[in-house]
Amino acid sequence: MAYMSLGLTTVLVIIPAHFAYLFGRQFIFGIPETYSSPDYIRMYIASKYVSKVYMTAPGIGFNQNITTPAQTSTTVIIPGHVVATSTDYSNKVVYVEADQPVSVHVMVRNEHTSDGFLLLPISDDAIDFFVASYEPRERTSQFIIAALEDNTRIEVQLKTSAGAIPIGGGSYSTGQKVSFALGKLQTYLVQHEYDLTGTHITSSKPISVVSGNKCANVPHDVTACDYLAEQLLPVRFWQKEYLCAKLKTRRNNRLRVLSSKNDTSVHIGTTRVTLNEGECYEYVSSSDAVTSVISNHPVLVLQFSEGTSADSVIGDPSMITVPATEYQETEYFYETPTSLSYHHASITIKTDQATGLRIDGASIDRSDELRTTLNNIEFSIIRLTVTAGKHHIYHIDPGVSFGVIVYGFDTAESYGFPLGLSTNALSLKEIIGSSCSPTAWHLDIDMEKLRYRDPGSVATDIYFGENSCTGQYIGNHLIFDYDIESCLTTTKSNNTEIVHTNQLVYAYHDPKYTFIIRNINWTLDVNCHIQRNQSVLSHVTYNHSTDGDQGSLNSTTSYAIQTQFFIDPNFQQGISGNPLDVTTGANVFVKTFVLNVDWTVKMRLHSCYTEPTLNGHGARYYLINNGCEMDANTHFLSQTDHETRFVFQAFQMSGSDHRLYIKCDATLCDTSDMTSSQQCDQRPHCTKKK
Repeated sequence: MAYMSLGLTTVLVIIPAHFAYLFGRQFIFGIPETYSSPDYIRMYIASKYVSKVYMTAPGIGFNQNITTPAQTSTTVIIPGHVVATSTDYSNKVVYVEADQPVSVHVMVRNEHTSDGFLLLPISDDAIDFFVASYEPRERTSQFIIAALEDNTRIEVQLKTSAGAIPIGGGSYSTGQKVSFALGKLQTYLVQHEYDLTGTHITSSKPISVVSGNKCANVPHDVTACDYLAEQLLPVRFWQKEYLCAKLKTRRNNRLRVLSSKNDTSVHIGTTRVTLNEGECYEYVSSSDAVTSVISNHPVLVLQFSEGTSADSVIGDPSMITVPATEYQETEYFYETPTSLSYHHASITIKTDQATGLRIDGASIDRSDELRTTLNNIEFSIIRLTVTAGKHHIYHIDPGVSFGVIVYGFDTAESYGFPLGLSTNALSLKEIIGSSCSPTAWHLDIDMEKLRYRDPGSVATDIYFGENSCTGQYIGNHLIFDYDIESCLTTTKSNNTEIVHTNQLVYAYHDPKYTFIIRNINWTLDVNCHIQRNQSVLSHVTYNHSTDGDQGSLNSTTSYAIQTQFFIDPNFQQGISGNPLDVTTGANVFVKTFVLNVDWTVKMRLHSCYTEPTLNGHGARYYLINNGCEMDANTHFLSQTDHETRFVFQAFQMSGSDHRLYIKCDATLCDTSDMTSSQQCDQRPHCTKKK
């Protein structure tokens, strides 16, 4: 007997496409520090079906089982001491599991400092995030990471507007990376007195990240401050088109647009800006009109309610993730917090479909409606005031989708969050069919579905195990049929099971040097279990270290040339060992230098190159040759008489061994010998890289 198991860097749960990022069965989250002890923390749990829901916060001894009725919401109170109040590790976490798809909203209420957020279900794409917060005036910017599984490896590339960030007893500056591991149901809180927006968080297994501020003034010089919190949407589900209008009763529409890629061109209203990775742009308009946000790469859009002193209107700051115009839900169940007096909703829908909107069985009041045209389609944003209590917003046509944000105000207090951030994204497990026997693998990729999920997917860039094990294109399907022990398959066994392990890889190849893999779009672990029952984890390392070479000037003197690798531009966090454990596409900072410095000797870096094997058997690919940058993603940073520093972007080489070995050679010159010295002083004639 044989059966298959698939894992996207150890997948925990599969979420059907229709329920992605509104309804789910499994949630985990932490709550970053509040201004003072909260009056209450409430979860509003809703479902289309009768659902059995289990909740636990083991760090505070909280456990509860409930059964929620269909077509409405149920309130659960969580003890306030689940809030994380100190930085670094803690067990302040809440875990929710349901037998039916449910939606969950969280409200953290503290008199005059409240906010709420939508809980996002655990999914296999929840491994890549950018922090969103606001520039603090007195209190901190912050984020908290929560892990569901043991041995969840986290990497944080910090970004801040100023100051040194205290983490784990150390002090870090913007651009530096911090790595650590989280155990099952463990959290990690980071706080800083300056804005952490743009901090990049990646993980080896799915996590949740809640970010915001302990108490932020919005804008920075306007009172009063308020608690900000949102669970971050993974980068995988960011979109390119958003519509937004100012919140009902408020004077300004204040937005922040956050980018995950360099050269992201963003049109915000009549403004055009270009953002690089981790950068954000703040946009403010007092016009009572729809603001469109359109970009060439996916972005995240946050809307901020301003402090009451900004417009002398009841309310205070809150932070809301804006839903994109596409891929929304067809109905929503929610409940307003009872502690605030004024509650509102803003609905974004195609104008010709707006007449079918209903709230609690009644037609939507369209007296406060704004319209705009996007891609030759007219959209409406309808702002309405709602009563306190439970609500059901839906369309009479169950096929019509729309986006909703809800928000509310009271004296020096506010809340706001989206009711859903649905993406309708298919998981890889819904796209890839698989089976195995004791002698063979069979995998079937539906390329039509894959291109719907990832537009522009190229079949020839997908391989099984090693680069030569490509698929056969039949109709709209990419088929992989291989012997069970081929394509770098690994095998492990015990007394009860034999497990064959391999991996589907979707790589991006250099368009000129096709044997160079510039990036890995995704990988999917594939395990074939035969007659026994064991789980085998596989780990693939793509990049490797280099050893120092020896250089000599004459027969009596020898000089050691050493090459070191770092993950940060300050050359502080070294990468050691063979192989190097560096993610494909990451920046690697390299320092080559004379180990035993003799001030009568000069060094000029001649070449750095990769080879398929450590012993140098195979074709070389040069990063640097004859002192010139040869690779488009390699750049000199500095050169002195005894040291050269440069940076390159990590990649793979095609073939059965994906590992990357790097060697550097240098020319040494005797300054007392003019002819020798000129060899190091002469500038190389470099042609422009293509």
